[in-house]
Amino acid sequence: MIPKSISPYIKLLRLPDHYAHIGPPLAAAIIIKTPLGWLLPWILGAICIAIVIAIINELVDRHDTDRYSDNPIHIKNAKISIPQTLAMCVIFTILGFYFFYLSRLLPFALIIFIIGIIYSIPPFRLKGRPGLDILCQIGAGFILPFVAPFSLANHIPSFIYPFILSLSLIITAGLFPYQLADFAADQKAGLSCTHIVLGMKKSLIMGFLLTLIGIFIYIYFDIFTSAPWSVPIIFISFYILYKYYSWIPVRSQDAIHISLRNYVKTIRPVSFLFIPYLLIILFWF
Repeated sequence: MIPKSISPYIKLLRLPDHYAHIGPPLAAAIIIKTPLGWLLPWILGAICIAIVIAIINELVDRHDTDRYSDNPIHIKNAKISIPQTLAMCVIFTILGFYFFYLSRLLPFALIIFIIGIIYSIPPFRLKGRPGLDILCQIGAGFILPFVAPFSLANHIPSFIYPFILSLSLIITAGLFPYQLADFAADQKAGLSCTHIVLGMKKSLIMGFLLTLIGIFIYIYFDIFTSAPWSVPIIFISFYILYKYYSWIPVRSQDAIHISLRNYVKTIRPVSFLFIPYLLIILFWF
């Protein structure tokens, strides 16, 4: 049993969410086939910095959007010490940049860190700026962590560029329901996120089109031939496409909200399976 006084601090870490930060560098490692001395330090650094970004996001959001959210991940009004919380941020920041230094990819890490901070804190708070919120998420969450290791490689395969574009569109669409599930909370908080500006219906149409274009690029550029291990992503993208197709005609906001929450509960554990899958591909094939 975790003491109640410690529980909010553990919740602040959002440890299950940081599992996803292992995926992009693993995928890059499969492609570039360089010595893997950079991989573990990068992953540890990414997790440490992601913890800092999550804490800052939580500290800001608890004053508006999280007050209206039914997502149990948030600490909301739980009692925490701001000095102790900031001390955690300092410790994890130092650890994160130390690991990034060992990975030899420090410049990329610094950019990711800056994007993560200005995503949440005023007056920037890119989370509440249409278009920029999505670009921050996909840029810091996938594109930069995936691209960074290629700076250590002698050769960059030509298929990488359509591959990045295809996966960026599919991942953006696949994660968009996470934001849409908080539609009512963000609306009540007065944020101008992409999904609030577009509205629910247009957001769902956008998600459908992003998935469709991502699949088209993957097939058109025959990415399967160069990266056959990526096929499961396309299988999941067809499921994402189907979900958007089923959501678009629904008029009841409550029904969509419930379905979006169920989607998140389904897709999250499935996405976790990619980490052991990528590890198998990296070390056994």
